[in-house]
Amino acid sequence: MRLLQNHAVRYVRRTFASQPLWGFKDPRTIRLLPFWRGVLRKCHADDAYVVVVRNPLSVAASLFRRQAMDVVTSHRLWLVHMIPFLRELRDRPTVVVDYDLLMADPRAQLARIATRLNVPSNETTAPEMDRFAADFLDERLRHSLFSPRDFDLTTPEARLTHEAYALLYELAMDGVNFGDDTFWSGWEKIERDLQTLIERH
Repeated sequence: MRLLQNHAVRYVRRTFASQPLWGFKDPRTIRLLPFWRGVLRKCHADDAYVVVVRNPLSVAASLFRRQAMDVVTSHRLWLVHMIPFLRELRDRPTVVVDYDLLMADPRAQLARIATRLNVPSNETTAPEMDRFAADFLDERLRHSLFSPRDFDLTTPEARLTHEAYALLYELAMDGVNFGDDTFWSGWEKIERDLQTLIERH
């Protein structure tokens, strides 16, 4: 692990060290947060995080189309990816963004991200935001759209997934703040419930 971390440190320094503001995107990053946070500490990076969440029903629909995965297995996969690792970010600037809200109003969500993470704006910011909204996001790539009310709550996996997503959605809607004790008390319950679910299986 140390050898791999040293390789990552060299890569980050070589690729990003000359840039005042940089980032990378990978859906597996949240599962590897202890590793990446160690890398970023060694690079003396002032790290901040954008956590993008998608309605787990859309995730399930995508996994079913791609590999015929049933919805219960998809919910389990979503749970073990998201729940155990979010705590790694409790002490860092973090903003949660819902994919469907981003697609509905990308400029508002980009402005929200910039505000939450104290990203400075300048004369190039507005054109870049417009370019992202017009060219990068493609509505045709979104094959499903669900409401948080569409969950079938007949399985424990679905109930826990719904509860966790609803709490993350509150963060994405700014109904609660990431640093608030009220959020973390709710999240701790979800962590315990996930552990119970894992032990039962």
